[in-house]
Amino acid sequence: MLDKPLSFLGLLNKGGNLIFGETLLHSRNLNLIILATDVAPAQGKKFEAFIAKHGLLVDRTYTKAQLGEALGYPALSAIGIRNRKAAKAYLEKLEAKE
Repeated sequence: MLDKPLSFLGLLNKGGNLIFGETLLHSRNLNLIILATDVAPAQGKKFEAFIAKHGLLVDRTYTKAQLGEALGYPALSAIGIRNRKAAKAYLEKLEAKE
């Protein structure tokens, strides 16, 4: 069973508020990036550079398999949340989980 932050990602996806994988490296309107804890080193460097360049919030709580399961994929290395309110709500759910 998925925890609340991961379940919330499913709702955000249905609302069109998420971008997956390297596609998010070309997006200009992101508020938060969820980066898998087990992302490949080369891919991780790309995402880290993008995060630093744009001053984005980042969460590194889940593995690729957990992120993929939440959204119906085998694995996801990174997820971008577009909406500021949605990003804040995700972080609040994450904080409440801890």
